Amino acid sequence: METLNSELIKGNCYSKEEIESFGCKYIKETTITKYYRKEDILYIFDTKCIDSSDKYKLLTIHTD
Repeated sequence: METLNSELIKGNCYSKEEIESFGCKYIKETTITKYYRKEDILYIFDTKCIDSSDKYKLLTIHTD
């Protein structure tokens, strides 16, 4: 699993509150993804998580 200097782990599911507790700021949402940013790191989440309907699955982590 990929972490890239963060505590968020690719493949795990997180609630909005958990994502924001890591210092991530909401950027935008499409029909299937949500985008959050923390400094120079972009996190892309799937809007649906199989484990829970109120959580988002972290799909990928990009750095600038």
